[in-house]
Amino acid sequence: MSEPGFSSNVFGMHCANCVTSLEKAIAQVPGVQKVSVNLHAKKVVVYGKFSITSVKEVIVNKGYSFEKSMQDRAKELWIIWMLAVLSFFVKDQLGILVFIGCALAGDLAKKLTHDGLSSLRQKDYKMETLIFIGVWGAALHHIFSLLIGHHGMGKEGVILLAIYLTGQHLESRLKDKADIAIKDLLNLLPDDVVLIKNNKNITTKLKDVKIGDCILVLPGQSVPLDGVVIEGSSELNESLITGESDPVLKVVDDGVIGGTLNISGRIVIKVSASGGEGYLSKLVEMVENASAANIPVQGLVDKIVAVFVPIVLWAAGLAGVFWLMLPERMMEINQFLISKLAIDMEPLSWFMVILAVLVVSCPCPLGIATPLALFIGAGRGAKIGLIIRDGKGLEDLKSCKVLILDKTGTLTTGNPTVQSIFPFDGFTEEQVLQHAASAEEGSEHPIAKAILKNCKSRKITWQKLENYKYHFGSGVEGLDENGNKVMAGTIAWALSEPVVVSDEIPTDATIVAVSIDNKPIGLIALNDEIRKNAFETIRKIQKMNIKIVIASGDRKESVKAVAEKLSIKKYFYAQKPEDKLALVNEYQKDNTHVVFAGDGVNDAPALAAATVGIAMGDGSDLAKQNGGLILPKGNLLNIYKAIVLSQKTFSIVGQNLFWAAIYNVVAIPLAFFGVLHPIVAQSAMVISDLIVILNSLRLQKIKI
Repeated sequence: MSEPGFSSNVFGMHCANCVTSLEKAIAQVPGVQKVSVNLHAKKVVVYGKFSITSVKEVIVNKGYSFEKSMQDRAKELWIIWMLAVLSFFVKDQLGILVFIGCALAGDLAKKLTHDGLSSLRQKDYKMETLIFIGVWGAALHHIFSLLIGHHGMGKEGVILLAIYLTGQHLESRLKDKADIAIKDLLNLLPDDVVLIKNNKNITTKLKDVKIGDCILVLPGQSVPLDGVVIEGSSELNESLITGESDPVLKVVDDGVIGGTLNISGRIVIKVSASGGEGYLSKLVEMVENASAANIPVQGLVDKIVAVFVPIVLWAAGLAGVFWLMLPERMMEINQFLISKLAIDMEPLSWFMVILAVLVVSCPCPLGIATPLALFIGAGRGAKIGLIIRDGKGLEDLKSCKVLILDKTGTLTTGNPTVQSIFPFDGFTEEQVLQHAASAEEGSEHPIAKAILKNCKSRKITWQKLENYKYHFGSGVEGLDENGNKVMAGTIAWALSEPVVVSDEIPTDATIVAVSIDNKPIGLIALNDEIRKNAFETIRKIQKMNIKIVIASGDRKESVKAVAEKLSIKKYFYAQKPEDKLALVNEYQKDNTHVVFAGDGVNDAPALAAATVGIAMGDGSDLAKQNGGLILPKGNLLNIYKAIVLSQKTFSIVGQNLFWAAIYNVVAIPLAFFGVLHPIVAQSAMVISDLIVILNSLRLQKIKI
């Protein structure tokens, strides 16, 4: 899908019906290809070639706004509740005036009336439709009853309105808690920064900083924006990215990420990304997008929610017909249920039964059960250094049976060092390094960076090659100034004939072979240490009865040594990207859920084919990483935590859906047979919403 043509925060949505209704309306705008409405992120994203003005008009006509109301909702509710209480102390003739006062007391009540009328006029039924009919139906019943000299239900209507609006306010406050937990990440960025211009320190606002500006960051301050260190050195706390609090040393030419904490030294950074394009902004956006993922269970729920309100309207109408036409039979069932439930209550009128059915029905818990838990779960993942790009990936992770791991940069640190150089006859160590550096200069692979770093430390210069080619999983090649083909990569690829590997090379070393016109000139042995938490991670995942496999492009001896150290029985070596892809497909033959964790670029085919792809990124450019999940800085233990988070999140989803379904299955029949008073029914509806929200919020505190 192309870049979105329109993206904006939209306020005023509060249930799944709002999302479905708005998506359908925007989709009808000419040129719109795809619409994504995220209830919890309060965001609308539209793809295609269309009129932005037309899209905005649709949103406004639906009753939503682009700015959050700053009015005091609590004050409105106090006024409504005062009028509600007052209604019990005035005569019935004045009760309707009190009701109208409540209905017009503030934006909350007026919005309900506006949305209710709009939904009826457009035949776009949602939660507000039921409440609107119930509340204003009570008012009309009150007026009609006064005309014939009977007691009306205006007071009950006022209480229903007050309870509903209070519930909406509480829900909004609780949902904001989930949103704040994510948006708090952006608060890690300071408001003011110190720019260095013409050797002068100038304090300015963060929003005024541009790419290329130089910023001074002192010990104890947060790095304001993504950039590169151009002066000084310091240790930074990168727990924001990795979930680990161990400080990381940053020197000149090292990248830094906005929001990380400078611990020890004075550094100057050159800004490489503005606030809106930086790591933290992308992180928040990915969390929001993950909660909007179209996972199978939510697709089914959306279909149920779409027909829920019309079914309830029919149920309320049938209840009225049955209680009017068959009052004796309905009363028998009513008394039977009351006796079984040991409830002491007066019989309800046919209108009160209709009212109870309308206000007790609640599609909201069903609609928010999955996306709210996903939103909070994705946010919790971000806090521990786990970025969830795809909600479906998080869902599938809980059923993982096979975990395939790349070696370099996944099980190992990804920061190899040149251990030793073995030149062949007629060549020196410097020449081998020089030609290897010439070939590796255009590569971003950790091995290439290690070779170039070693050359720099020895002050060896190298030339730039022409016709540069990168062969995924094998190596790199190019032509030098004399037209000779220089190759650096695996022995099997770079050398036309097998060579004898010296016994001096450690068995766990990674070997880079260097050749000129297919003639071997030497071998470079590199050492890449196993990650310190790899042993703990493998042990914990194996206890979950998940089969662990290593798939590496490295030589047999190196892969075997790492596998034995980590007690991993199954391993594959000399694997090219297409081999890893075939391996993933092989394990998936029996519909087994396979998780692949590896380099976000080199292992792209396997990451895409796996049930869940986990990219071990460097945190520098989230948008370019492949995989449904990303582990910036490659904290291996977060793979285990991701599996646990998946299990916990969808356990909460299951609980939410179970409660939402059971509530409606039980509450609607009870209201239908007159067992629930409308006020009790309305209160139960609000409580059911709050239970789902509070249960989802448990993910913020649950142990992972």
